[in-house]
Amino acid sequence: MSELNFKVNLADIKEELSDLPGIYESWSSKLAKASNDAYNLKLSNRVLRAKTEIDIRQNPLNYGFPKLTEGTVTAVLESNAAVVASDKELSDTEAEVRVIRAIVESLEVKRSSLKYLCELANSGFLNLSPITGT
Repeated sequence: MSELNFKVNLADIKEELSDLPGIYESWSSKLAKASNDAYNLKLSNRVLRAKTEIDIRQNPLNYGFPKLTEGTVTAVLESNAAVVASDKELSDTEAEVRVIRAIVESLEVKRSSLKYLCELANSGFLNLSPITGT
């Protein structure tokens, strides 16, 4: 992920106001894609777990057990290599969603800060002219 600056640069507030919508849109799109990927992985993970559990129950000898208990089914399911890999991929994707969501929320805070600075400037409580040179 590229380096982002969440500070408001009063010296170049016009550029801040100009750039923020594009940056926000870009990260919002990334969030939507990552969220969709996580949702699809969650569905795939559920299907894989269900199919694996059915196979364990129908073919316990393939897993080294002549007789199964619920605990054994759970243990074999949780230690299955494909299930473990799927769980890790899902966890990694959900972590990525949380990071991107935090970035989007930080950009929303920046947007709000810029909005209030503009309102203060428009109402005469803040003079940006010496800072921006206009």
